[in-house]
Formats: sequence, C-alpha cells, structure tokens
Amino acid sequence: MHFTLGVKTDETVYYKFPIAIDDLVSVIRDSYLGLGTSYDPIVVDDFVTLTRSKYPEIAEQTTISIQLVYESGNPAYADLKPQIVCCKIRNIGRAFNNDSLLPENHWSTIFQFDENRLLSAPDGILYVSPDKDNICHITTKKEMNAIYLAYSVIIAMTIPDNTGEKRRYYFILDPVVRIRSNSPKP
Repeated sequence: MHFTLGVKTDETVYYKFPIAIDDLVSVIRDSYLGLGTSYDPIVVDDFVTLTRSKYPEIAEQTTISIQLVYESGNPAYADLKPQIVCCKIRNIGRAFNNDSLLPENHWSTIFQFDENRLLSAPDGILYVSPDKDNICHITTKKEMNAIYLAYSVIIAMTIPDNTGEKRRYYFILDPVVRIRSNSPKP
C-alpha cells in the first residue's frame, strides 16, 4: 500500500510513498500507539517511506492530488478497507501566523478549489475531502507569495485485533511542503 502524490503543471509527476502496512498492522495488534480515533489519529510517519530526501516544492498553477493506493489483488489489504478521510492544510508561515487576524479570503488567495469538498475552519485549517474516487485534489493559483504549508493526510482502516475483533482506526501522516511562485510579489 502507498500514498501517491500527483503534481500536475504541464505534465504530471507522481511521487510514491510506500506504507509498511504489515508492520503497522502488527504494531496496532500488539501495542498501544494511541486512541486511533478521528479525534486522536495515530501518527504513521514512521511507517511511511520517503522515496526522496524531501517533499517536492509546489509551483504556481499546479494541481495536487493525493491518493491512497493498495494492491487490489491482495485480499488482506482489501479487508482493511483503507480510505482517505480528508486532507488538512495549515499555513505555518511566520508572516501569516504573526498576524493577529485570519483574513477571510485567506485560502482563496492560494488555491482554486471546489467549494463542495472544502471546509475552512475558524482555526485557519483547510479541510479537503476526497472525491468519489478517494482522491483529494486542489490547485494553486497563478500568482502568490512563497508560503510554507503543513498538510496532513488522515486515513482510516479496519484492523482486527488478535482475537479477530475488528475496529476502525484512524491514522495521520504529517509532511510539510513549500509552495512558491515563479513571479513573487514584492
């Protein structure tokens, strides 16, 4: 099983981030990493392999897609019923966070998006729900200042314990990405 991060400008480039799913399931069955609820998901960063030394920079006018892919031929993975619950995006830039007020149109100055799949929460977090194909999509605007974003991918899987009792667990992956503009504003 792996995450695929698609970055589309003139052409689409895909980055694969494998998940050590067998190790994750084993640890969930034999230890306590946390509640694993939607309120308190288990951090899975240690179970995801970065195939590059860092996450890619995202340029202006780029469509970003995040998808959870599993081998459909493996019945063990199908039984887990993996799905993306949502992607969370936070602006972690110093300039943004030093402001005392959250601008009302903050996210619309950075992204073009489908209002039906987004929620801009009062705490400044942008939630992106997946489409019917279980893919989160968002597109950067044509011009913007360089900013740093932390995005999280929340996934859910049904994992049986050692007695066979099944439970739905929630997990979170927390990478950081820099979004830049080729024509920065002064």
